[in-house]
Amino acid sequence: MKLEYLENTGDVEHEFVIRLFHFSEEDLAVLVEALDSFLQHPARGLRIDQLEVLEETDLTLEFQVSEMDFGIKCIRHRVFECGLSRESYLLIRDKLLYFINVEGSGYYWLVESEYDLLLSEGGGW
Repeated sequence: MKLEYLENTGDVEHEFVIRLFHFSEEDLAVLVEALDSFLQHPARGLRIDQLEVLEETDLTLEFQVSEMDFGIKCIRHRVFECGLSRESYLLIRDKLLYFINVEGSGYYWLVESEYDLLLSEGGGW
């Protein structure tokens, strides 16, 4: 699985995109397990870029639980934080499970904010 940041994509609705792509069902299952653990112990946060199924990247993406959905913000160069409610993370989890169980292909926008989070098997949208 790869994690990459794209800026100035030319898409006015999705100008700044963080994408998860080139993954297997097993990679998504690891991500679901990590989300489950994170939601049981949200104070720790979840560093997506440190999952063992991810190829090495110079990008940092940390999930944090917040009372409101703030989306993804850039903390500093190539360091991003995602603040969503528990319910929103459960919706992301449901999308991942659907992708696994229905042998999905294509893409999902997991987070839509100033910086969007895209799950895309082939990388496109």
